[in-house]
Amino acid sequence: MLCKRSLYFFVMAVIMFAYTSNGFAQYGKVGERIIGGVRYALYNYYGQDLRAEIIGWSESLPENLVIPEKILISENSSIDGWYPITNTTWSGAFSNCSRLKTVTIDSRILAVSSNTFSDCINLESVTWPESVEWQEEWGQMPLAARIFKGCVKLKNVRFPQEMTYIDDSAFEGCHSLEHINLPPHLTTIGSSAFKDCVNLKEINFPPTLDIIRDWAFYGCKSLSKVILPNTLNDLLREVFEGCTGIKEVVIEDGTSTFDFAEYWGNGDSFFPFKGCNVEKLYLGRPVVFGSPSPFSEGFNTLKELEVGEAVVDMSDFGTFSGCSELETVKLPETYKNIGQSLFSGCKKLKTINIPAATKVIWFEAFKDCSSLTNMDLPEGLNYIGGDAFSGCSSLVS
Repeated sequence: MLCKRSLYFFVMAVIMFAYTSNGFAQYGKVGERIIGGVRYALYNYYGQDLRAEIIGWSESLPENLVIPEKILISENSSIDGWYPITNTTWSGAFSNCSRLKTVTIDSRILAVSSNTFSDCINLESVTWPESVEWQEEWGQMPLAARIFKGCVKLKNVRFPQEMTYIDDSAFEGCHSLEHINLPPHLTTIGSSAFKDCVNLKEINFPPTLDIIRDWAFYGCKSLSKVILPNTLNDLLREVFEGCTGIKEVVIEDGTSTFDFAEYWGNGDSFFPFKGCNVEKLYLGRPVVFGSPSPFSEGFNTLKELEVGEAVVDMSDFGTFSGCSELETVKLPETYKNIGQSLFSGCKKLKTINIPAATKVIWFEAFKDCSSLTNMDLPEGLNYIGGDAFSGCSSLVS
């Protein structure tokens, strides 16, 4: 009985060897090839699932690279066939390639690994297909970390519509990038994603954006206006630090609360506009500011504040305290509560409308507003806190 069983396994092993060696079945990586200056790893799973991955480049790489949907291996060998490029490129596949000027991705590559084009110092343009076959159950479609980091000549990038996540440092140091059209379903911008894009002049956030992580636009000194969509829930540390050109910030109208205070508990500094020179602010949705106010850095130059109808209360301590250049404030008719020290130290504030719906003016709300000349208080006002108008030396009525 033992001899028959051993013979059976021996015969099966011989059959499988012959089957595989004749090319009827392969499993796993079957080789590497250089085609059009691109180095590919080839994979063959039992002859049913062929695919190729980009793992590097050679000196024959053209300046204007087109990555095809698939490559053909025709060598009269066991690995012959069409190999779709559908999975991923290896990390750093084209890193430090000074030959590349343009890249067009004609394939349906669904994932491009980190550092793929990092430090390609002559790369100017990258184009993806307008749409790729991404499925929702796979989760977010990312643009990998550091993928274009150090591409100092990069000017144009077109994303597939399905892309939802730009990972950390994806465009860090892309000095020539001036405009970028973000994908329409984007939800997340990673840490330092556009750090030191010093010539970035304009960026339009889609109405799906949920979070912008730390230092995402650090040092983007050519930005002049920022419009934050009402879907945004998280704006983390020093997102716009050093963006010295930002003069206007718009937080779009919305009813959901924007909670700046959520991150104060960990002891970190939290000033998303630190080092900016904001002159005009529109506040269109309810905000929890925390203390110290996130606007105590970067808003020292604030001249004009307008508050939208959805905002009825700014009760956090000293939200705009010390904005010594603030001249005009426009509050909505629905506004109810002027918080403690809200405008204290705003020495250039001359006039402010106190809406009819206002019930409370808290302690030191207008302390040391030395240019304030007159104020009409509503009949329904129930409370004025101590020193609310202390130091208002020009106030006559």
